[in-house]
Amino acid sequence: MNAQPTPDKGDPRNMLFGMIEETVRVAEDFVRPPLDSWAAALIYDDVLPGLFQARMYVEVSQFRAPEVRDGLFMALQAAHKLTDGDPRYVKLVNRLRLLLEKAEFARRAE
Repeated sequence: MNAQPTPDKGDPRNMLFGMIEETVRVAEDFVRPPLDSWAAALIYDDVLPGLFQARMYVEVSQFRAPEVRDGLFMALQAAHKLTDGDPRYVKLVNRLRLLLEKAEFARRAE
C-alpha cells in the first residue's frame, strides 16, 4: 500500500487553503438574490478574483509569492467598500483580515 503522510492540521499552510475556500463560500452566499448590483459587481470583480488568485498560489505551495498577499488585500479593500454601504459585510471583512494574518504565518513558516 502506498500510504501518503497525513498533513498536519495545525500547520498554518494547510489551514490557509481551507480558510480561503470557506471565505469564497461566504462571498458567494452574499451574491445570492436579492442583492444590490453594486455589491454583486464588487464581489464578482474584486473579492472573488482576489481570493482565487491567492488560492491558486497556496494550492501549489507558493506561500511566499506576492500574489497571495496581493489577492487577499484586493479582496479586503473591496469588502471594506461593501461594508461602507452595508454593515452586514463585516463578516467578510473579518474573514479576510484573518486570512491575511494566516497567509503571513504560512509565508514565514515556509
